[in-house]
Amino acid sequence: MGSPAPVAGCSDLEISTLYVQPRHQGSGAGARLLAEALRYCAAASRPDVWLTVNAENTRATDFYLRKGFEKVGETRFQIADQSYPNHVLRYGFRPADSISSQTIDG
Repeated sequence: MGSPAPVAGCSDLEISTLYVQPRHQGSGAGARLLAEALRYCAAASRPDVWLTVNAENTRATDFYLRKGFEKVGETRFQIADQSYPNHVLRYGFRPADSISSQTIDG
């Protein structure tokens, strides 16, 4: 918590890092990790959580969109003198809803 989003309309709750090594991709590990992260975030009593993903990583972007995230903007990720486009994705929690495994595991 406490991470200001790079676009307006997002809370200060960020999933900063969630990677699955290539040898484990497609095994469901990413869905399980994300489900746990969202359960944890839901307990923080924020209206949403946000993350960034490399704009060229269509597999990751599609994964998050399938899991209920929406694209809400763009930002740049700077490494030394290189700048990379990133999508800003937001997952909105519904008031009084708990995160069900059907929503995020499905």
